Amino acid sequence: MKKTNRFWVIVPAVVMLFSNAVSANVFSTNENVLVSEIVALPPSQLNLAISKGDFARVKELVEIGVDINKKDERGVSPLMYAIVFDQPQIVSYLIGNGADYRATDASGVAVYEYAEKSKSKEIIKLISDARKRR
Repeated sequence: MKKTNRFWVIVPAVVMLFSNAVSANVFSTNENVLVSEIVALPPSQLNLAISKGDFARVKELVEIGVDINKKDERGVSPLMYAIVFDQPQIVSYLIGNGADYRATDASGVAVYEYAEKSKSKEIIKLISDARKRR
């Protein structure tokens, strides 16, 4: 008799179990469930750079054409991330490059409300000034 590698015998069984588990999770509810709701999406490169305070990387990404108004799966824009992570230099840069300072997230919370919650006088002033100018 020929020896069989145990790995190749086990893999199909594991794949079948995993796919059945995912199917059970998707079809066990009466609501429509999107794949993005099952798999957590990684943050965008821009949002990641903002969260780290990496201004050089933010500039690089904006210069190559990354959409500065693209919201994540919760409706949070890069400008909102910059406010949450207390990055006034990045907030100023994003506004100067056309970030939507009137945007709201999926819950209806506006950029200005993010600024107020941050309690950063510098960020509140940047957002207030942008709202007055335009």
